[in-house]
Amino acid sequence: MSFIGGIRSSFRPQSLRTASSLLRLSAATLDKQSFRGLASSSVDLTADVHLGTSGLEITWNDSGAPSHFSFQFLRDHGVSPTRYNLDTNQRKLQVTDASSGCRPAAVDIKADRVVVHWEDDDPHTFSLRWLRMLAEGGDVVQRFSPVSWIGSTIDKAPPAVHVDSLASGDGFVNACSLLDKTGFVFVDGVEATPEATKAMIEHFGVIRNTLFGELWDFTSNGAMKDTAYSNEGIGLHTDGCYFEEAPGLQVFHCLEFNGTGADTLLADGLHAAQKLKARSPEAFAVLTNVRIPFHYIGDGYHLVNRAHIIQTNSRGDITQVRYNNYDRAPLDLSILETCHQPGAPQPQAWGMGEVYDALQQWTDILNHPLAHFKCKLAPGRAVVINNRRVLHARTEFSGKRRLCGAYVGQEEWVARRRWHISQQGKAINPSET
Repeated sequence: MSFIGGIRSSFRPQSLRTASSLLRLSAATLDKQSFRGLASSSVDLTADVHLGTSGLEITWNDSGAPSHFSFQFLRDHGVSPTRYNLDTNQRKLQVTDASSGCRPAAVDIKADRVVVHWEDDDPHTFSLRWLRMLAEGGDVVQRFSPVSWIGSTIDKAPPAVHVDSLASGDGFVNACSLLDKTGFVFVDGVEATPEATKAMIEHFGVIRNTLFGELWDFTSNGAMKDTAYSNEGIGLHTDGCYFEEAPGLQVFHCLEFNGTGADTLLADGLHAAQKLKARSPEAFAVLTNVRIPFHYIGDGYHLVNRAHIIQTNSRGDITQVRYNNYDRAPLDLSILETCHQPGAPQPQAWGMGEVYDALQQWTDILNHPLAHFKCKLAPGRAVVINNRRVLHARTEFSGKRRLCGAYVGQEEWVARRRWHISQQGKAINPSET
């Protein structure tokens, strides 16, 4: 059961079911019985709405788990003019206005909406679609389940979109869905200029400015203290491990290449983490609990950050991978202190032997040739990479190679996607459908 805004009471109510289009429960009967009616929406969402002594209990037609919305929650989330500014989507009143003892005067159930009437306020209307959104996590962004992959499973049909499609809401959402599924997407039809590349990137959000600048346009001239500015081969890594907030997206566009080599390799960090967990739960526990130090030294900066190589949420889902052996800082003894991450095993300390063993197993999985998707970047085809999941590498090369690209913050591209989805009619406040 989902619990929203309060604890479900243990009442055993009698119920009333009716086929009328408008059902009402008045304050006079609120303490005597519960009220039950079917509600449906235009998006094939139906639910059994049960009004009890402490709030609404909704059982969804496609899920056996009911969701409970307390009266306090309903009071707090009204969008009446006295409570909510629809122009700015901001609240007007304080949370203290929704007292724990608040009770509605009456409740109507009509079609796909629940209307809550109060003695001292305008009615509050809640659409089934909005309530369902909150029951599922409270975000209009419906994420696709990521599909872990190795090179052979993605070689024949790597994800790709045309740059022109990004100008439409549907096209942009589709590109983001591909990023959700596989962690990267090619964008074809991009003119081989910094200006056109920048315009394409800005569809995903504001370009993140770092010590490397906003839009990079560089060759192997050693302009920065980073091996990316050379023609040496670079092993698999994610960028910005030394930043507290690693970049969300990384974009590359090869504007010019006259030479040999420079193959790009991509590897799915999600697949590698899943494989490590299956092979060695102990090594997986180390990399989700021990904060490995990373640093950047040069160009007037000395950045230091400690982070889990594999990050999980409270449910144990893998949410981020962060690893760059080139930027790995000395393993100081403080990393061996007892630590605990939500969703991970009980707090415990590991020795350096366990840390090195976990790092070596992780590296072995990443470096297995079958794990890699191999391609060659070329003018006209950019690649957008989820830097918090997919690792990238480049083989050694000779000749002149000009590369352009940038970072976009995680919040930026997710927020842009959320905006486009909301413009397609997804509910962002209670009364919307």
